[in-house]
This record gives sequence, C-alpha cells and structure tokens, in this order.
Amino acid sequence: MNTFSRILIGALLLGISARAENITADPAVAARIRQRIADQRAFMEYQLQMTEIMLTIQEYFNRHQLDLAQFPVTDAELAELYQAHYAGRPDVPAKFADVPAEAQAQIRRQLQLQKQSRAIEALATKLRAEIPVEINQPAIDAVSSPSVVREP
Repeated sequence: MNTFSRILIGALLLGISARAENITADPAVAARIRQRIADQRAFMEYQLQMTEIMLTIQEYFNRHQLDLAQFPVTDAELAELYQAHYAGRPDVPAKFADVPAEAQAQIRRQLQLQKQSRAIEALATKLRAEIPVEINQPAIDAVSSPSVVREP
C-alpha cells in the first residue's frame, strides 16, 4: 500500500470513528464545523472565480497576440542582457554562448516575460484612458475576505 492510500484510509477510519462517537452532537462542535465549511466554501468559490478570470485573461492575451510566444528574443538581445547584468562576475562564464543551455533558456524566458509585461502594461494604459473606471470603495470594504483556519 502506498503512502497516499495509507493516509487516506487512516483519515477515513478516523472520520468513521468520530461519527460513531457522535462528535457533532455537541452544538459548539457542530457550529465550529459549519463555520469552517462555510469559510472553506467561500475560499474555494473565490479561487474558482479567480481561476475563471485568469483563464479569460489568458484567452484575451491569445486573441490580442500577447501570449508569451509572441515575444521572441534574439541572440543579440540575449548577449546584450548577459553582458549588462551577468558578464564579469567571477562565478559566471565570460560569454553567453558558454552559459549552460538550461540557464540560457531561463534568461531567454526572463527577456520574453519583460517584453510581454511591457506590452501588457501599454495595453492596460491604453484601456485606462479609453474606459472610465469608477471604484465603489464602500462596496469593496463591505466584502469580507475569505479565511481558512488551519489547526495543527
């Protein structure tokens, strides 16, 4: 039996035992459990809403050519970044070509992310200028943040 199965079976046995002892008959215990479930449900709903927003934004990026693949990085850009920020340090190769492939890929991705970030910020600035935004601070303040209580 693997570790996951052992843990799952142990938790199920503990749950069965707790129910057999009628733990939730105590109103205070039942109220604590209901509150924790409500808090967890609110937190999960928040996570799902944020996931939907992020997936929608990703599709928006795809539609407007803002996905990471749209920001190629040239060898000249890589060499320039390397010379400006890494070369000359005692613990790194003198030339970008001598950097291990994995590190080169990380530097390339860093540059892509910078380019993407600049394009997204430019679009956001344009949208802010075109679309009026009104913030209802009292409504924002009235929304309670979900909380999850974790006990040892």
